[in-house]
Amino acid sequence: ILDLAVENGILEKSGAFIKYEGNTIGQGREAVKTLFKEKPEFMAEIEKKVRAKVLPDETSKSDDKAEKPASDQKDSKKEAAKSAKS
Repeated sequence: ILDLAVENGILEKSGAFIKYEGNTIGQGREAVKTLFKEKPEFMAEIEKKVRAKVLPDETSKSDDKAEKPASDQKDSKKEAAKSAKS
């Protein structure tokens, strides 16, 4: 979660310091990992923002599945897995 949050601009890394919304939340990865363990609600907030940014809208996925035959759904999953690896 930490790496994805930094990669997607949810958390900001400046040297060893990691910031959230302009506030320093820790110095170094281990400090932020400890913060996540001590405050699971904060980690859940960060995770929710990461998921919203990284994952496609789930409602459009369910609409697509309803229209495609089951064999097409399997092919789509394989294609998505291939593109995720590259």
